[in-house]
Amino acid sequence: LIHPFDDPLVIAGQGTIGMEILKQCTGKPLHAIFVCCGGGGMLAGVAAYVKRVRPGVLVIGVEAEDAAGMTASLRAGQLQELEHVGLFADGAAVKRVGEETFRICNHLVRFA
Repeated sequence: LIHPFDDPLVIAGQGTIGMEILKQCTGKPLHAIFVCCGGGGMLAGVAAYVKRVRPGVLVIGVEAEDAAGMTASLRAGQLQELEHVGLFADGAAVKRVGEETFRICNHLVRFA
């Protein structure tokens, strides 16, 4: 089975979103990209691509307040498991973000 967000190939595939964003902004100033975060696959992929190609662009992760597993993990400096997650963002609500997504985001991402 392939993990839905904590797999290197899934993360790389999600990184193509960052490629598309940068293609649309060629020759234009770009200060920041805001990316939603559930398990962290899309955020990690976009950050990995964007920071490699345009390191000056900020990649900012955004989470629902009641499903902020990446924020909790980054603040603690290690993976954290939430006791519960809300239903507002049920497609992005996970109790624990991925190990690989955390590792990447810990180095490349800011949180709003």
